[in-house]
Amino acid sequence: KVENDSTGALIYQGEVSNYCYSSTFSVGTYRITVTALNPYGYSSATKTMDVKGYTAAGKCGENANWQLDTSTGRLIINGSGSTFDYQYFGAPPWGKYLSSITSIEVQEGITELGTNCFGGFQNVVSVKLPVSLKTIGAAAFASCSNIETITIPHDVSDIGDGAFDFCSKLAEVYFKMNGDDCPFPATEDPFVGCAKGLVLNFPNGADLNYINSNHTIGLRILWVSGYLNSQGGNLGDQSPY
Repeated sequence: KVENDSTGALIYQGEVSNYCYSSTFSVGTYRITVTALNPYGYSSATKTMDVKGYTAAGKCGENANWQLDTSTGRLIINGSGSTFDYQYFGAPPWGKYLSSITSIEVQEGITELGTNCFGGFQNVVSVKLPVSLKTIGAAAFASCSNIETITIPHDVSDIGDGAFDFCSKLAEVYFKMNGDDCPFPATEDPFVGCAKGLVLNFPNGADLNYINSNHTIGLRILWVSGYLNSQGGNLGDQSPY
C-alpha cells in the first residue's frame, strides 16, 4: 500500500509489478509498505520505505520511458532501444515542463535519441549520456543554450544534422569515439551557433587530417587538444587557422 507520508492518506493498495506510474503520485514523499507472499499465499516479509514521487512520467519509445521531478528539475530517460522522433521543439511529452528541466540523464540501455528530443530546453545545464548510446538524432539538443560541456560516448556513430545547433554556451565537447570513426555527417555541422572558440577533444588515434579535409566541422575546429594525427605525429594544442 502507498500512503501520503505527511497526512497518512491511503493513495493506493493492491498488487504491483516491478514498477508502475500513476498520475496520482505527484511530487512528495510517500510511505510504501511492500508485503511479499510465499507460494502458499501467506505473508513472508513486510518492508516499509519512503520514496519520492515524480511530477510526471510515461513512455517515450517502444521500450523507453521518461520521468521528471520538477522539484529538482531532473529528467530521466530509461529503458532500452530508441526514443520516438518528434516533429518540433516542445513536442515530446515533457515539453510542457520546458522551464522546469535543468538536467537530463539518459540511462544505460537507451541506444538512440530521436529528432527534437530536447531541442529548445534553455534551462538545461547538464546532460549525461550512456555508454549504450549509438545515435543522436537531428536537433536533439538544438538551442539548449545553457549547456557548457558534453561528453559523446565512444559507440555513438551518428550525430544528426544540427544536433547541437545554437547551444550558444557550449564551449567543450569530449568525443570518446574509436579509431578514425567520425560520428557527424560530412556535409553538415552539428555545432552551428555554439560558443566562439569551441574546443573539440578527440581521443588518441582519431584521424584529424581526415576530419579536417572531409567534414565541414573541420572548418570550425578552433583548437584540438593534445592528440595524435593519422601519421602518429603529436598535434599538440593547435588551430587549423
